[in-house]
Amino acid sequence: MPLKRTPPQNAAQPDFGNAILLSRAKSDLDISGPTETPSPVSNRDFSLITVRSKRPRSEVSPPSTTMEEFKTEMRNMMKSLISEQSAMLCRLSEDVSAIKIQNENIQKSNKEIEDSIDSIKNSCVELSSRINKFEKDRSDCQNGLLNLEKKVESLELTSRTSTLEIRNIPATDNETTSDLMNIVRATAKALKLEIQQSQIRDVYRLPSKPGKTRPIIAEFSTVALKMEVLNSVRNYNKNRASTEKLSTEMIGLKGKSSPIYLSEYLPGPTRKLFYQAREFAKLSDYKFCWAVNGKIYLRKTENSNAIKVDSEQVLRALTNDK
Repeated sequence: MPLKRTPPQNAAQPDFGNAILLSRAKSDLDISGPTETPSPVSNRDFSLITVRSKRPRSEVSPPSTTMEEFKTEMRNMMKSLISEQSAMLCRLSEDVSAIKIQNENIQKSNKEIEDSIDSIKNSCVELSSRINKFEKDRSDCQNGLLNLEKKVESLELTSRTSTLEIRNIPATDNETTSDLMNIVRATAKALKLEIQQSQIRDVYRLPSKPGKTRPIIAEFSTVALKMEVLNSVRNYNKNRASTEKLSTEMIGLKGKSSPIYLSEYLPGPTRKLFYQAREFAKLSDYKFCWAVNGKIYLRKTENSNAIKVDSEQVLRALTNDK
């Protein structure tokens, strides 16, 4: 017959009711959390059962009206932002359209400017070619004119080979050809020459600037007579002091005594060059300056070589060599 053991008096009796209450409490504390399987209850120890803490719940939940106001405010803000962006996009589109139109106008203007520049360029090329042609024609005309002037001077010299020019004799009031004839004959007489009136073909004064003494032109009957007068003047003045050379006082003219200069008659351009040569001789201490047969010469001293002056360039070169 089996024995029935009686549990000790002080042994703890399992309380299944408390276990069930703890399990419900745990379910109430965390409904949404994972369900934790309770460990098997020991017949002897319930201290191993754990209880999870329950998440605190907000005491005051936001009222529904506040949430609706917030949503309404957000909707209004979005509408306002969309409206501003639409207006901005509209203005930007208008500005882009205006820029496109302006760009088209600028391109059109640039095209017109390019066409104008091309037209001006073509005109400049045409004008340049025409100017070059005109310059060539002008150069040819100048060369032809110089050749004609030389021919005219040569003809004038040939036709007046027996003509002398007398300078620095002042004019008198109501001067006549007879008065000029007497001056020429008195000048020759001072040089110990006897010239008849019939040996003088013509005599007159050249025009000159106001205040200047106009030279006298005397044309003799022969070239030999002209050369005789010129040689007599040179020999007369050669060894004399400046105060004793041929002057207006020696030919009987009243007033202040002035020196008289005789030379060959020269055409206008050659006469100008002869004047420049004489001025150069004074400034550069050249002792002699004369003209023979239409040619101009300079000489520094009696023993130096004669220098032919046929242009102003010769005088400039002599000036630079000083």
